[in-house]
Amino acid sequence: MNLTKTDRLMVTLGRQIVSGKYLPGAAAAGGG
Repeated sequence: MNLTKTDRLMVTLGRQIVSGKYLPGAAAAGGG
């Protein structure tokens, strides 16, 4: 499985969001 730097970045950001590292407002905006 080959991931580009952008793909890795998106995966990292996704994991951080799931982990709750982002502000509730940002999570709400992204999750609707």
